[in-house]
Amino acid sequence: MRHHRVSFPIKAKVLPPEEATFLWRQFEMELDRLAALAST
Repeated sequence: MRHHRVSFPIKAKVLPPEEATFLWRQFEMELDRLAALAST
């Protein structure tokens, strides 16, 4: 997960700023959800 947390913003730079921000927020929410599931 650490790799994806670092690489996703780099890859998102090629997108329009609004789309990159939206996708970054969605990505963070999904990582948080997965982390919560893994800790149960």
